[in-house]
Amino acid sequence: FYEILVKTRASVQKGGSEALALAAKSSITRSLYTVGLICNHFDLKHIGTKLTPRQLLDVLLDFSRSSDPGIQVKAFAGFGFLCRRYPELLSDLEEMYMMALKSKGNAQLKQRVIENLTDFFVDHGHNLESLSNGDTTLAEKVTHKSESKSGQCSSLAEKFGAFIRTAIFYPVASVRKAAADAIFSIVKRLLVHP
Repeated sequence: FYEILVKTRASVQKGGSEALALAAKSSITRSLYTVGLICNHFDLKHIGTKLTPRQLLDVLLDFSRSSDPGIQVKAFAGFGFLCRRYPELLSDLEEMYMMALKSKGNAQLKQRVIENLTDFFVDHGHNLESLSNGDTTLAEKVTHKSESKSGQCSSLAEKFGAFIRTAIFYPVASVRKAAADAIFSIVKRLLVHP
């Protein structure tokens, strides 16, 4: 699947039009999603490939700039899967995520970004239940929580929180639901502190 993406990207970069990429849209979208999904479930080092997460991110970035909204959404889905396995890559995507959340168009892309963030919070945030030791108070849990390794999740929740809250009022129901799920995840995991 990665090879399909690389060949299509090379054809477009060598002077081929994006129409070429759009002609192969179904195989491209399937490849974008599948490559991301494989990264979600398998570490690249353990599947016998010399491909690095950075190389994969670069290919996904190229397709995320497509004029076709379907290809963009699948590239962003690939970002979500890739960042769940390699969270250090998310810092490279924060600006793109922010632009997608601020934009007025492409509701599917906005929904995908919110879902990516929610999945990241679920995978990398620590549940309140995991902090309970039986006799600790909520204040001690919150203090412990702020010192835990979920700092990246807290930082992202604070950075994107206002945009996610605004998405609650978006005219498209699927975006509103994704935003409500993200807010629930943030609150449940105590990712934003007063």
